[in-house]
Amino acid sequence: MAHARLSDLMTGPGRSGAGRPIFPGVRSRTPWRVFDVVHLERGEAFEPVAAAGGSDEGFLVLRGCIEVGAAADATRVEEVSVARRTGANHRACNCGDSQARFIFVRVDSGEADCGKAESVTVEAVVREKLTWRPAIHGGAGRMATRHIWGSDDFTSAWTFLDHAVLAADSSVGYHYHDGLEECFVVLSGGGYMTINGHTFEVGPGSVTLQGIGEGHGIYNPYGEELDFLRIAVGVPGVDFTTIDLDDDLAAWQPS
Repeated sequence: MAHARLSDLMTGPGRSGAGRPIFPGVRSRTPWRVFDVVHLERGEAFEPVAAAGGSDEGFLVLRGCIEVGAAADATRVEEVSVARRTGANHRACNCGDSQARFIFVRVDSGEADCGKAESVTVEAVVREKLTWRPAIHGGAGRMATRHIWGSDDFTSAWTFLDHAVLAADSSVGYHYHDGLEECFVVLSGGGYMTINGHTFEVGPGSVTLQGIGEGHGIYNPYGEELDFLRIAVGVPGVDFTTIDLDDDLAAWQPS
């Protein structure tokens, strides 16, 4: 079970502008190589070490505003938005008047970036683009979802980036994946997350990591909607599967 709160990962002295691993003790079984939270003060820049080969990179902007790419033609990304980068330039700079916070994701692809044109694609994370439907994986109630990017948008085994909202008294039912690692990032609201039989409270800034074969799901027992992102990375050459465990998790309580 892996759970972190971004508020506990504020960069200390000498750390501003550098990435801090959200789950430093976890070894990925997929090509998911970097999963860092970055805080930038006004005017600061973030320049991660370049990947040895090619990669897909994502910037999940949770607070403030950053510019991604070369200074001459950088792309502006404001909260709450996500940016997907291709090409060799990795720079991100705080272009606002207050602190910026984002999650930096890198998934290795094995394809060289040399010669690729710089390209940044930005999508706003807004509820107006969500579609409501019955909850998934045997969950209770209703949820709204949006498939922001899928596997066809990446050169690596990065499988999807989704936006989801759980209605009150609703859940994503208990399930697990073979061949897939998945992360939830809570944007607003609160709920009970269950991973491998352990239930705990999550709220804004909570990040969870569900490994391959780990049962998981999330329940919203509150009156306020639970708003979160889902990020998933697969094993190259392996088709992932999802197995529902026939439990809506509504009876589970934090231990």
